[in-house]
Amino acid sequence: MTENLPDQLKSLWDQGLAANRQEDWAKATLIWSELYESLNTFEVNYRLVVALFMNEQYRLAFDIAADYLDDYLVDDDLQQLLISLAVQNQEFVYAQQLALLVTDAKQQLELVSEIRAAEDDAQETMGTTFQTVARHFYHLSDYDLISQEQRYQEAYQLPVKLFQAGARYLLLDPFCSPVMRASLLVDLKKLGLEETVSYYWIDDQKYEVNLEQVNLPLDSQAYQAVKAELHEQMANQDPIAFQTLLEQVRLEVSMLFPKITASIIDPKAWAQADIQHYQQQQSSLESASQAQIHQKVNQLLDQLFT
Repeated sequence: MTENLPDQLKSLWDQGLAANRQEDWAKATLIWSELYESLNTFEVNYRLVVALFMNEQYRLAFDIAADYLDDYLVDDDLQQLLISLAVQNQEFVYAQQLALLVTDAKQQLELVSEIRAAEDDAQETMGTTFQTVARHFYHLSDYDLISQEQRYQEAYQLPVKLFQAGARYLLLDPFCSPVMRASLLVDLKKLGLEETVSYYWIDDQKYEVNLEQVNLPLDSQAYQAVKAELHEQMANQDPIAFQTLLEQVRLEVSMLFPKITASIIDPKAWAQADIQHYQQQQSSLESASQAQIHQKVNQLLDQLFT
């Protein structure tokens, strides 16, 4: 790791390791922070996050870990570090979603039990705060979209059962933004809810779904097929456009959840329509029913970003 580093950075690396060995976490935090400014790598990120964790700077540690989130999610032990940070920050919803990604079944059960215990402890000291956050969350539709997003994020600090109860209520609130309802469904799926839930979809019609029986948006066959078509058409021709369109499709399938497969009947035509829209051209490849859903999704996304 340090072989090709300039002497100044190698010196900081060695000083950081020495501070770790001495368990001087305040000093280690300063050294790894300084090194991270010049050497923004996962290896330095991890050591900085550990130093911040041991120095009880949990919020900053979590925010810095987010720079390399995907790297933390490939290993159970690294995931456990993220979960510990989420619990320390009392973000219980996110902590459980991370815990359910852990592949070791025994370790997963232990982590979920630790989250429940942390929720119980927090309830004793923050019961009134939880009630206020829950009330704001349950009445999400009373606020403008920006305030809805803020209160949604605050709700991640609720105990999981309170969050789930609020989410179920909001899924049947016709005044709640379709964007928020789609996000709630995805969150409930990530929380491992194995029950049938009722919800209003983007067509304002009421449906039911057993979340255990559907894949997450980015795991759906329809998304993978659209992604493959975009890759074939655009990845080599225009890499920047490909990345832009891929992000567009990720948002689209998230909005369509959990009726992704029923909506994207022809993935090739869907991908082509997005390409032509990006190129400001007219598309006529989609069927009338698919085009109608596609247009509705894009209208909702346009509202979100304007």
